[in-house]
Amino acid sequence: MPMSNDTAKHDSSFIVRIWWEHSESDAQTGHWRGWIQHVRNGKQIYFASLADLNAFIEAETGMHPANDTVPPGLG
Repeated sequence: MPMSNDTAKHDSSFIVRIWWEHSESDAQTGHWRGWIQHVRNGKQIYFASLADLNAFIEAETGMHPANDTVPPGLG
């Protein structure tokens, strides 16, 4: 049975890569960076925060948290 466009849009796969970038001045400090790619359409971005990661996934799936709240652990 074929999936409707609505179902297909909400059923998505992503490839995510996250790494730690050290500060140039101090090897003990730094920040997380990442890259995400939507498998089906190939769209990809680099991100520096979980908010950016979450926004990309929401934009690609059309799904947004109820009441504009961020799910636990993604804030």
